[in-house]
Amino acid sequence: MTSDRFTEKHVSADGFKVRYLDGGAGATVVMIHGGGGLDGELNDAYRLLADRYRVVALEMPGWGAEPNPRTSSLREMAATLAAAVKAAGIDRYRLIGTSLGAVVAAWIAAEHPEAVTALVLESPAVFRGGGAPGPRERGGPPDPAAFNYKPEKRWQRAPTPEQLELMVRIVGPDDTEKDLAARMPDCQVPTLVVFGRHDGIFPVRLSEHYRTLPNGHLTVFEEAAHDVKGDRPEAFAGVVDRFFRDGADAVPETIGPDGAPWQE
Repeated sequence: MTSDRFTEKHVSADGFKVRYLDGGAGATVVMIHGGGGLDGELNDAYRLLADRYRVVALEMPGWGAEPNPRTSSLREMAATLAAAVKAAGIDRYRLIGTSLGAVVAAWIAAEHPEAVTALVLESPAVFRGGGAPGPRERGGPPDPAAFNYKPEKRWQRAPTPEQLELMVRIVGPDDTEKDLAARMPDCQVPTLVVFGRHDGIFPVRLSEHYRTLPNGHLTVFEEAAHDVKGDRPEAFAGVVDRFFRDGADAVPETIGPDGAPWQE
C-alpha cells in the first residue's frame, strides 16, 4: 500500500515479516494499532501528525496477509514489535498505542524506557481487570456503536475470525494484565492516556487507574467513544502534538466538542 504520504515497507523481526507504513518527516512517532488492524486505523489523525513527524505505523503479525500461530501474549507481541522498530534502524521514538495495541505499547515502554521518549495510550486495555469484557468474554466482534460516537463514523473494521482467535490467545483472561499493571507505576516514560467519554468497550471510569502513573496525564474527549482518533481526528492530533512538544502540563484534562478545554 502507498499513498501520497505513506509508503509500505517490511522488516524481519523475531521470525516474522513485519509490515509497516512510513510517512512524514521529523522526529519519529511509532504507532501500534488495535483490533481493527493497521489500514483501518491509519486515518486522518495520523495524516495530520505526519505534517510534523515521521509516522511509522506497525502491523502486528497476524493482522496482515500471513497468519500468526505462535504469539501467546501481548508481552510477546511487544517484544516482536520492539525488535521490528530496532531492525528498521530506529533507536529512540515517541510511541502511540490503541486499545490492545496500547497494552503492547505499554509493555514496550516498560521494558525499553531508554528507547521510548513519550507514550500515548488511546482507549487502553491495561487495567481491564473485570471492568470490561475482553474478546474471550464477548465471543465475537463488539457492537460498532461501542466504537464511534456519531453513527456516520461507526466502526466497520471487524476483525476476521482468525484475528479474533489471535486476540483471544494474546489478550487472555483478566488476570494476565497483573504483571503489566504492577510494572506501570515504575515506568518513568512521560505518558498521555486518552479516553472517549462514550467509550462502549472500556468505560471511562477505568481511566481513573491511570492517575496513579508517576509521569501520567489523563485526557477525556467529549463526543468521542472508543475510537477517539476516528471520532475526533483534528483534536486528537492537536492534543498529541501538544503533549509531544510541550509536555503534559500543556494538555487539558477534558477536550470539548470544538477541541478546546471542556467547560461544564
